[in-house]
Amino acid sequence: KIPAIILQPKVQDIVIPKTVIMVHGSGDAQFDKIVCEIAEHHYAASGLPRLHEKNSIQITCKKVGDSIGAGGVTTFNFVRDSSGEVQVIGFKQTIQGSKERILDSVIPHEIQHILNALHFRESLPRWADEGIAGLTEHESEINRLYLTLMNMMKTNKGKLPYSIPYLMGIMQYPENMHDIKILYSEGTMLTQFLKYRMEKKLGVQNTKKTPLWERNENKILAFANELKHGSPEYHRDNYLNKIKTVSITTDAVNNALSRYKSTFGISNINELEREFYKWLNNGRK
Repeated sequence: KIPAIILQPKVQDIVIPKTVIMVHGSGDAQFDKIVCEIAEHHYAASGLPRLHEKNSIQITCKKVGDSIGAGGVTTFNFVRDSSGEVQVIGFKQTIQGSKERILDSVIPHEIQHILNALHFRESLPRWADEGIAGLTEHESEINRLYLTLMNMMKTNKGKLPYSIPYLMGIMQYPENMHDIKILYSEGTMLTQFLKYRMEKKLGVQNTKKTPLWERNENKILAFANELKHGSPEYHRDNYLNKIKTVSITTDAVNNALSRYKSTFGISNINELEREFYKWLNNGRK
């Protein structure tokens, strides 16, 4: 699930009048059609501008079967149009899994990566991008990530595999599967925890009238991106993942949490870690 995000030279302006999603590869034309409809539903719900046939989302069903592990790969390119504005093009997805998991987890997850890229027009910290995408999945998949993290903590004397500042600074996917599992499980759980804080502790609830990018999940993305922007290594052109990590200091996390105190109800990193551990060990309550 490693997006290939690259910078290309300026291109002509990109017009986005409608969304075109093309699906193939499952060997079942009816299932391909359902995948397309589910993907279109999740894209349309965002309220983002529509994509046209020259910038369509291409989805390939690589493997479909009850014994196939669920997962996907999304790739796209950041480019500059003739005015210098960043656009996102070249959407390609490869998905696999059982039909059920493809529809209720893989497609929502992979489409969410595209929505995040289209809205922010730059690479997001991996923990938040994967975390927000992870929360679109079926509850059983989210529970699996929770159990994975708890098992990792048991073998690490009850401690998180990654410190929170280190997790928040990861900008590129790790090279080995063990570290990828840490990123996915810890990132998704931290995202779910922050969402929990907003909804349960502070009573901040989304409604049908809440604009998509004012919803709780996207406030978390904004928080993560603000931390990245404040790092010493950050430069506008580093959104394309030229560097693997950025330095997120304890002070930077404290300052961001202070600015977002009305959102998360947390003042500093010590309180964040304490409440996060308590929430995890209490069964996410």
